[in-house]
Amino acid sequence: IVGNSRTILHTTDGGLNWSVQDSGADNSLKSVTFADGDNGWIVGGNGVILHTTDGGAQWTPQTSGVTRTLYDVEFTDAEHGWIVGTYNTILHTTDGGNSWVSSPSGWSINWNAVEFIHPDTGWIAGSGGNVLVTTNAGATWANEPTGSSNSLLAVSMVDANHGWTVGNNGVIMHYTGIIPPAHTQPNRIVTRFALAPNYPNPFNPSTTLSFYLERTGVVRLRIFDILGREVAVLTDGERTAGAHRIEWNAAAQTSGMYLAVLEAGGQRFVQKMALIR
Repeated sequence: IVGNSRTILHTTDGGLNWSVQDSGADNSLKSVTFADGDNGWIVGGNGVILHTTDGGAQWTPQTSGVTRTLYDVEFTDAEHGWIVGTYNTILHTTDGGNSWVSSPSGWSINWNAVEFIHPDTGWIAGSGGNVLVTTNAGATWANEPTGSSNSLLAVSMVDANHGWTVGNNGVIMHYTGIIPPAHTQPNRIVTRFALAPNYPNPFNPSTTLSFYLERTGVVRLRIFDILGREVAVLTDGERTAGAHRIEWNAAAQTSGMYLAVLEAGGQRFVQKMALIR
């Protein structure tokens, strides 16, 4: 645990007892993460980054190159890490923090939280209800509309399509979204038409299909059985730009494989689904 007045607390018994560790820093500490039992990082005010290789017995500073407040830090392993903070601060390392480079998103806002499930795939959340996702280690960032204007303070992902974000005014949002394909030009926010895997899958009797539209347009989402027979039309009409979720209740169908077919803007996506009674 980290906090104000250079506070670091450490437990080795599941939280029954906590001991104080000395950070050696005079700044307010905002976030801590460990890649394993020994390698950990802390970030805080005035661009402070602290690193330990012995489980916190000693902390040494790393150079961030910024003087802004750093709010959150995340490492997927002992080498690959990310930091976010005020004024669009996004920092990335591939050498355990010996060097940090900027990964600008193009958005001039405060980023409060970062979560990566793979060195290439991660999310950042911040002010104004904004969430961005990258699938290429920050070369490009894509907007994931949340429908909220509240500042988002934390994000946690189970896998690439399921997670949660929380924020001001009691906001809690469950994410079952889509990672748009990466754009070829660096440092640009991009979005595309895409269909995410349904969840849950297998399912009984209901499942949710999620898709994303770059712009408003006519969308048709239909369900077919394995013989190619249409069994349901979930939507057939104009949909606004952004993320959409539609539940399919297959209570009237028999067990087996089904195909969800999404058509919009001259594109077509197909998703396999398994109904198991």
